[in-house]
Amino acid sequence: SPSGSHFASGGSDGKLMIWSESGEGGEWARVQVLEDHTDGTYAVCFSPDGKQLATGSFQSINLYSFNEGSAILAHTLEGHTDYVESLSFSPDCKLLCSGSGDRSIKFWNPADGSLVKSIDQAHTNRVTCVSYSPNGRILVSASWNDKRMKIWDAETFELKQTFEQKYSTIQLTITADSNYIVSANRDHTVRI
Repeated sequence: SPSGSHFASGGSDGKLMIWSESGEGGEWARVQVLEDHTDGTYAVCFSPDGKQLATGSFQSINLYSFNEGSAILAHTLEGHTDYVESLSFSPDCKLLCSGSGDRSIKFWNPADGSLVKSIDQAHTNRVTCVSYSPNGRILVSASWNDKRMKIWDAETFELKQTFEQKYSTIQLTITADSNYIVSANRDHTVRI
């Protein structure tokens, strides 16, 4: 979580575990197990303000209200036709973005769970990662086998730039100053 005192982990059994730092000795303890997904959990993301937790599974996203280490299911978001592989909240917490094996990128309103925008066929293969820039201006996405990284305008949802690559990007993040994209790649490299 943004405070650094909690983290969440998901697994192939659909269970999601929330862990909390005990304070003394730096040990972590499991404080809650969420069993709302019926399939594996492949994506998990806290909102920047720490008030929401999103989890992705097969064809669905669960959105929880998160307070004092306790998560309560608020909405189930449905619309993907394959596994949800990546989630990212906008810095202002007004949008939740999801990338899926169905090749689409979807934008959701976390306040009510409604679908705001869907970019179908955003990539030609599964969307393995989506990430908002900390300044909120762009969203970056990457796909497993189409070997492309794409930069999208976070307000208009328009494609701004495509990077053709000789490798697949598995995961990416954007630096705190929003000036650099860091990618973890299938060719055993990390590129900036």
